[in-house]
Order: sequence, then structure tokens, then C-alpha cells
Amino acid sequence: MTLVEHVLLISTKHLTEFAKQYKEAVNRYAKAHFENRSFHFTPNMIAISNNCASLIDNALKFQKDYKKDDKNQIELDKAFSQVVSSFNSLKKQSIGYLIKEIFMDVDKEISKVGSQEWLEGAASIIENVCLTLEDYFRDYIYLKESNADELKVQLQKALAKAYIQAIMSRYAFYEGFLSALFDIYFSVTRRCHYETNRIANDTPTSASRRLASWTMPLTSCRRLREDRTAGARAVTLKSFPS
Repeated sequence: MTLVEHVLLISTKHLTEFAKQYKEAVNRYAKAHFENRSFHFTPNMIAISNNCASLIDNALKFQKDYKKDDKNQIELDKAFSQVVSSFNSLKKQSIGYLIKEIFMDVDKEISKVGSQEWLEGAASIIENVCLTLEDYFRDYIYLKESNADELKVQLQKALAKAYIQAIMSRYAFYEGFLSALFDIYFSVTRRCHYETNRIANDTPTSASRRLASWTMPLTSCRRLREDRTAGARAVTLKSFPS
């Protein structure tokens, strides 16, 4: 192994260890924040996720630049892979904390999904959710593109799952009572369809066109329509993204 290869190997091992320590520090910071929320949390998590993306890009660049076809390359590739995996895990986790921060603000609204006032359109749930997202999107424009894509995916799944959990927690007990189930079932699916379109139209493109052009997070809720002929068959969370 050449001196350069030896230095690369030692460096990658130190980076992997650093990623572990970094992740532990981020977890402690997030835990303290959610006990007593602070204004700087969102910008800090954006910076952390961007740092991780940069370190991943640099690791992949060094791996490509110094790649050789010899027996030492296997060990180096493994070391670089561990660096990428470690920082990718931290990146996803920091973005997950951004999602958790959003839901601390919208959980109260989403808990009304499935209620009578929601079915009748009396509760402005979706309007409040859109306004909250618009506030956060002003910060998300600073996310690197790969991180914005990751946040988009996580947010889609989290919103869809939250809606479906709220609906099923209210109406799962109607299983077996066909007439009541069908009355509620069609009302719920109609409302989900309406709110899917509302988010599609109201998501703020001015804040971030990249994030605003997502595939709609509530599209999965439309699957509730697909089970019309199943009668009292229960709709479970297994049908939707986890």
C-alpha cells in the first residue's frame, strides 16, 4: 500500500468515527430542543444535513480520483463506503428531525381529520397546514438539492400516514356495520380527494419550486376509494407508505 493510500485509509476511518460522534451530538441536541424548542433548530438541522451531503460528495470524489485496480482498492472501497453510509444515515436523521419539527406544529390540526367538522368542511385544517408549510419552506430553500428531495419523500409519507391514522382511529370500529361504514367511507374519501387537490394548488411555489412540485403526499389517501366493493373489509396502514 502506498503512502497516499495509507493516508486515505486512516482518514476515512477517522471520518467514520467522527460521523458516529457527530450523530450522537445531534441526537442530544434534538432531544434537548424538543423538550424546550428554540428558534435556531431548523437552520441548524438544515446546515447539518448540508454538511453531511458535502462530506458524502467529497468522499465519493476522493474514491473516484484515487481509484486503482489493485488488491488494496478493496479495503479502500470498503472504508469509503462506511464513510458514505455513516453520513448518509446522519443526513436522513437530521431531515427526519425537520419533519418532526413540522409535525409539532401541525399535529393539532391533523388530529381533527375524520371529525364531523372536518367532513363538513367547517374546520380549516388544510389551510392551516399549508400556511405552516409555507413558513418552513422559506428556510428549506437553503437545503442542498439531494436533501430537499429526501425531505420531500419523508414529508409525503409522514403526511399521508398521519391522515390515514387519524381517519382509521375514528372509524375502524365501524367495520362490520355495512350501511354505516359506507356512509362514512364515501364522505371520508371525498374529503381526502378535496384536500389532496388543495395542497397541490396551495403549496407555496415562491418558497421553493423544487419542493412545491412534489407528487402529492395525500395521493395515497385516494386508495381509500379503491376498496369500495370490499364492503366491511378494513383499510389498514399496510396499504400505505411507512
